[in-house]
Amino acid sequence: MSRQREKNRIIISDDIIYLILETKQGIERARTIIDKEDYPKVLAFGRKFHLKINTFNKRKYALYARNNSVMLHQIIMGIGKQIDHINGNGLDNRKCNLRFCNHAQNNWNSKKNITNTSGFKGVCWSKEKKKWIASIRVNGYQYYLGYFDNLIKAAKTYNRAAKKYHGEFAKLNRIPMKKPK
Repeated sequence: MSRQREKNRIIISDDIIYLILETKQGIERARTIIDKEDYPKVLAFGRKFHLKINTFNKRKYALYARNNSVMLHQIIMGIGKQIDHINGNGLDNRKCNLRFCNHAQNNWNSKKNITNTSGFKGVCWSKEKKKWIASIRVNGYQYYLGYFDNLIKAAKTYNRAAKKYHGEFAKLNRIPMKKPK
């Protein structure tokens, strides 16, 4: 019978601390990063965190082991508050990567859905029209931005709308650069 580890191993590097997230058998699954100044706050809450993977979007988070509803970024920034990871990495819990937001803003900065087949956020294929559709969600409404023969043009159109409507919370598509001739 394997025994539960009582606390996470840590690695201290300059002004940051890595908490090693392990299986019950002690095998490392992931590392979460926090500012060194936040370590006392984290320790006061508890010494054991584990990895949580959201099945909808495959985002990874560090959770307090005794209460699966409290995430590490909430302990650092405030329990009960909506917090966004600026770079989209739920294991990067440094204050420079965390910001307060509302639910919509947090969704705006999310990665594309795992069921996405176009490879671009806000772009899908219309079987009926045989074209790409660009769309964006704003204030609870879905807005269609147009039909496109070209996938890249649809992705660029989504990016322009995301900048306009989502501002600093916009998660933009990475558009491949054309190779020089």
